[in-house]
Amino acid sequence: MVHAKESQALDPSNVACPSPWMLVSMRLKDEHDQLTEELQDIRFVAQSIYDETDTKRARAILQALKRRMVDFMRRLHAHSEWEEREVFPVVNLYFHRLLKPSITPSIWVMEKEQKLADLFAQSFFEAEEALPEAATREQNRQAAAHLLQACLILQEHFELEEELIFPLAEQMLTDIDYFHS
Repeated sequence: MVHAKESQALDPSNVACPSPWMLVSMRLKDEHDQLTEELQDIRFVAQSIYDETDTKRARAILQALKRRMVDFMRRLHAHSEWEEREVFPVVNLYFHRLLKPSITPSIWVMEKEQKLADLFAQSFFEAEEALPEAATREQNRQAAAHLLQACLILQEHFELEEELIFPLAEQMLTDIDYFHS
């Protein structure tokens, strides 16, 4: 998601020496922006299958979408593994320090969303592979529907994560800045 208001907390020009957490937060935001932009583009192209009257062209578009989605899911999984190692443990510790409710249930929901999106992406891959060379317009649309569902789930996943994690990351940066001033 491209943010209308860029946070000053994530601007390294506002500090003499960026903290390790600032670098993690910047990477989180950058990767989210890149993944979200790619996801929106994949979704837009997948949606175009519904309007495509040339079934051979639609079939070629679905093949290209499959390649893009395989690459997207590879990058998403690498990003998620990094988050689980570097971001969520720190945020969870910070959250406990504030004596607020645990964010573990929200992280669990995000993990389940991603698994559900994985299932829809996999069903798209299988549907695309099963398409006959002379697929009908309806068959192409059905394959695209699996991909569109994966995109919608992932979009909601990113939105939830940004609403939950980004404000905490910024608060942590503000606290770090306050502590060092």
